[in-house]
Parts: sequence; C-alpha cells; structure tokens
Amino acid sequence: MRSVLAAISITVALLTGCQRDSAVPARSRSPQPENPAVQVTKVVKVKVSGSGGITADGQTVTLEQLAGKLAELAKAGGEVWYHRENPTGEPHPNAMKVISLVAANRLPVKLSAKPDFSDAVDDKGVSSSDGR
Repeated sequence: MRSVLAAISITVALLTGCQRDSAVPARSRSPQPENPAVQVTKVVKVKVSGSGGITADGQTVTLEQLAGKLAELAKAGGEVWYHRENPTGEPHPNAMKVISLVAANRLPVKLSAKPDFSDAVDDKGVSSSDGR
C-alpha cells in the first residue's frame, strides 16, 4: 500500500507542479502577497470510505458534485486534504476517480492516514503526526 500512496503522491505532485508552472508564463504570474503569514489557503477535506462513499468537508457528495467543488477550489488557489479508509488495502474505484479529479484540477494534495487529517503521508508512505 505504501507503494500505491507513494505513486499517487508522486503523480499528483508532478502533475500539479509541472502543469501549473508551465501553464502560466512567468511574466503573468501574480506577485506574492507582502505578508504571506496572513494568507489563508482554502482547504477541502475529502474522504473516501471503503465502500466508495465520498465526503467533502463532512458532507456526502457525488463525483459530479466533487468535480464542481474542486474546480472552484482550483480557482481560489486552494488545496485538498485526502484520506481513504483502509489505506493498506486495494482502493475503491471511486478513490482513484477522486485522485484523478484532484490531478485534473492541478490541486496540491496532502495525503492523510488518519481520518481527522492530523497527520501527513510522505512520498515514501510514512505518516508524520505534525501534519506536514
């Protein structure tokens, strides 16, 4: 399962970083805010159950509804926090569809092994409880 998480993490990171940077010419990028500490990043917390049920910020959603939320999130410059039940088992097809939607919208993603999103899983599949 660690290899699946690592593959998902690397794929999303590559798609997000490469496509975002190459899609926007350097001269048209907006300048960074003067005080980045006050900048608030919009986050949508997405969970996929073992049976394929999807929630976004605690509300049950369809794939179509999630697609709309993620498109709005991309426009707002937000990020996704993602968790799925039974991360060591085979993912439900909806889990892969959710990851595809995240990648298609070029959104940064934090993978979490804990349903309360209190950790972060790195590209080697290792969970750290500091959430980074």
